[in-house]
Amino acid sequence: MPFMSPSRRKLLVDVSVILVPAATIAAPFISRPGEEPRDDVSVSVVAEDTQQISVVAEDMQQTKLEQIRTEGFRQRNGHCMEPTLPSFSFHATEGWTIDRASVEVRCHESSKSTCNGIRGITERSFNYSCTVANSGFCIPPLVRDGRGSCWGEIKWTEQRVTD
Repeated sequence: MPFMSPSRRKLLVDVSVILVPAATIAAPFISRPGEEPRDDVSVSVVAEDTQQISVVAEDMQQTKLEQIRTEGFRQRNGHCMEPTLPSFSFHATEGWTIDRASVEVRCHESSKSTCNGIRGITERSFNYSCTVANSGFCIPPLVRDGRGSCWGEIKWTEQRVTD
């Protein structure tokens, strides 16, 4: 479930004026009882011969949504194969961006394989690579199976900003 922060609130403010041709009123941001005002709201008021007017001000804060993604990866060499360098691609959900600082990797490898790390990280995607090398030998008639592998899990946070 995405995390949601408060967003847009419409504020109805009654302002009494007498013959105000054009004015700007700066008032503390209306807050809940016991809360400190958080911001100033500037409202332009245009009136001619009005005793009472109503002003609707809109708090233009954006909502920041966050969701955590987790994906696994796995590569295993075939019998008697040369070392390989697999690259696993991970992409942000459509309309979301990757928080690059949030990417966490848990990688495991067989005895001669290695976890190499993240490559080419952007807000839209990144790659993870490892070197998969067999530990056996393939010289007939003596053949010892020792297939290489790497596997793990990658976790990251995605963000989306809405109005």
